[in-house]
Amino acid sequence: MTPQPSPEEARAALADAAAKSADVEARLQSPWWYDLSLAAIMAGFVLSQAAPMPFNLFIVAGGLLALAYLVSLYKRRYGIWVSGYRAGRTRLVTICLAVLCGGAVIAAAIAKLAYGAAWVAFAGAAFAFIAVLVGSRLWIAAYRAETGTR
Repeated sequence: MTPQPSPEEARAALADAAAKSADVEARLQSPWWYDLSLAAIMAGFVLSQAAPMPFNLFIVAGGLLALAYLVSLYKRRYGIWVSGYRAGRTRLVTICLAVLCGGAVIAAAIAKLAYGAAWVAFAGAAFAFIAVLVGSRLWIAAYRAETGTR
């Protein structure tokens, strides 16, 4: 059995937890450049389907590198980064975005390969860009609602 903390220790622990929560809240930002960058990268994945082989693979590889750089840049600037796949409502938003963007990639690939309609990749990229912009705002709203931050 663990010993009970004194009232002073309990108050100090609560104050420490509140200070850490305020620190995380202050560092967890949702800057416009992050949303635009993420939306552009995801649109690039869809648009890659309009490019011929092997260039589409280079575009996808470039997108993966850009995603890794975006995360590292955010971590450097704010000292924190929260995965979209964390438990809670944010995971639902992330999965919905992954399904929408993945669906756009698949639709663009099928349209090009089966029908020669490369234009579908451009329409899908526009759709993915807008979906990720909106989804990114929904994600941060869900995260703040779950964590009680502003």
